[in-house]
Amino acid sequence: MPKVKISYLDRLRGYVREYGSDVFSTDGQILFCKIYEVKVAADKKFTITQHKSRDKHKQGLQRKITDETTDVEGRYVANVIVGTLEVDTPGKVFLLNSDVLEKANHSTIAKLFDKSLLILWPTGIKHDMVLLFLSDAAPYMVKAGQSLSSLYSKMIHVTCLAHDLNRVSEEIRGQFSEVDQFISNAKKIFLKAPSRVDTFKTMAPGIPLPPQPIVTRWGTWLTAALYYCEHFPIIQAIINQFDKEDAILICKMSKITK
Repeated sequence: MPKVKISYLDRLRGYVREYGSDVFSTDGQILFCKIYEVKVAADKKFTITQHKSRDKHKQGLQRKITDETTDVEGRYVANVIVGTLEVDTPGKVFLLNSDVLEKANHSTIAKLFDKSLLILWPTGIKHDMVLLFLSDAAPYMVKAGQSLSSLYSKMIHVTCLAHDLNRVSEEIRGQFSEVDQFISNAKKIFLKAPSRVDTFKTMAPGIPLPPQPIVTRWGTWLTAALYYCEHFPIIQAIINQFDKEDAILICKMSKITK
């Protein structure tokens, strides 16, 4: 069969489909590269392949994740993770920088942001390649994102949904103080107490041991609350089996569960 000639318009659309609409676009007349923001010659596929081999296409566009925590000495330590934004596949991520901050506020975070990108690009920050800033939803992080947006015009600041859910969990915890006491004390009852653990396993063989929530780990308190909600009758029965004079904690728990 004779080879069917493809129209120029179909060829342009084919390149957009092949490489992705986030890389190329067309108005039917030209092929436009969204990454370099230039027109690309589309007469031969070789020129497209050659253009795709350029640095920005190889490296991908950058996303940046910043998080702050405290170490064992109580110092503010900020961790900066960077990665590439890829089409239809997870990008590569790696820890770029960890730095001790004098204090955690929007100003120190913004300075750390620039300092870290200079590690990535020591000859000069490529502002247009930074597209995403991911952080928690702390007010100073939101303010840092707003101030950085003036320098990184293509960057979108996204706050972590997990942090928002944790804040909801913290509000619930604050509203139900007796539930919070119950969860905290129940964890301690079975901690380093083999005989109580044996009693638990005998009376509730199909139920896992109570979780040990840590308030600084997002979601663990809420997970524990759901656990006790599901298994409260049997947990109450197990606690009532223990000698109330054996420990003040057991006496407290017996009063809470009544």
